[in-house]
Formats: sequence, C-alpha cells, structure tokens
Amino acid sequence: MRVVVIGNFDGVHCGHRHLLRTARAVAGATRVAAVTFEPLPVEVLRPGSPMGRLTPAPVRRGLLLAEGIADEVVELDPRDGILGLEPDAFLEFLRREHPFGAIVEGPDFRFGRGRSGSLETLREAGGRMGFTVVEAPVASVTITDGTVVEARSSAVRALLAEGRVADAACVLGRPFELVAPTVRGDQRGRVEVVRRFGGEIRCRELVFSVRDGSDERFFVGTICQGGTEWRWAVAEPSTRR
Repeated sequence: MRVVVIGNFDGVHCGHRHLLRTARAVAGATRVAAVTFEPLPVEVLRPGSPMGRLTPAPVRRGLLLAEGIADEVVELDPRDGILGLEPDAFLEFLRREHPFGAIVEGPDFRFGRGRSGSLETLREAGGRMGFTVVEAPVASVTITDGTVVEARSSAVRALLAEGRVADAACVLGRPFELVAPTVRGDQRGRVEVVRRFGGEIRCRELVFSVRDGSDERFFVGTICQGGTEWRWAVAEPSTRR
C-alpha cells in the first residue's frame, strides 16, 4: 500500500520536499501520495484571511509531481465536512478512500477537528488501525545572511512581506514566482515606439500609459522579438511626457 504525507504543501518548499523524500525512502517500490486540500483549510475556516497563498493548486500539483517526489496528488475538499472529523474519524475516512500503509509527518503535525490530533495521536491510531508512522525532522536552510531558518510556508510569506525575495528563494529551493491573470483594460491608454534597434535580436523601446479613471501613469518599456512573438524585456515607471 502507498505511503502518504498529509499537508497543505503551499509553496512546495524544501521542508515539503524533505518530507516527501523521506516518504520515498520508506515506500521503496510502493507509491508515494501527497494528500492535500483544495481550497486550503484556512480559506474555509477564515474566509478573506490575508494569509497570501504561495502556489495555486495547478502549480502546486505540478511541482509535487515534477521531480518525482510524489507519484500522485490527492486533493481533499475541506468544504465536504472533513474539517469537523475527529482525528480517528479522519484517518478512517482517508484509509477507506485512499488506502495507505504508512504516514510520514514532521514533529509538529496536527490534524482532525480543531487540530486536536498530534503525532502521538497518529502513532496511537496506527497501532490500532495497522499502519506505520514515521517522523521526519523539520528541514532547515541557510539564507543569504548566513542565518539558519526552518523551512516553512510561514517563513516564505514573512520573507516575501519584507521584500527579501532571495531569502524566500532559499527556503523554496527555487526562485519565487507570482502567478496572476492578465486583465485587459479598456485600451484607452497610449503606446508610442520611441526607438528601434536590431541585429540578431530585434527590440523596440516604448513609452506607454495606463489610465485608471482620471489617473494616468506613464511607463517606459522594452520589448524584444523571439520568433514570431514580441515579449516584454523590461518595463518601469516614467515621468509624464
């Protein structure tokens, strides 16, 4: 039977990968499943919370599967009542729907109604229900100033809030990426090509404006052609002209 790791996996940072690699070592030839939640429980329990999600569900799934650290991603919907299940009832539900033979978690793992279940609760349940519990120590990383910090999603959010993007990348184990939809405006701004330069790479320097109601802001930018497409190289605020 599969080995599971339960968590939000928001950011899929070095700590998450450490847990999943531990699960991979335990699993041997069996499968490793990352059991997570969509939406995140905090979005259900505290709607409108300013927590700040690090990875949308499709990105999270892709990161979990990309390196082979998980063979499958199981997304549970916390709106289906599972957040109200007592620890044993949650484990019984999980074993019934997604049978497993072992669970790998960190020392501060919490689960069940009101986060009442702990790693010790998990071990006791494993003895009764017949599954193995493996504890993995919390992973730590060294950030740019030499400080050693625990790899946690909360650490990534705190570092990003302080503008310390390079340090956040240390905890993530990769550069931070912000994924957001592009919203098309009413196209009432202006774009003017002010310089063309070419060679092997064709580029254009632009001045353009973005209008929001009565507020109009000007920017300078550079676009370069790759194949048949033009892509942004840089864009930054400009003084009004």
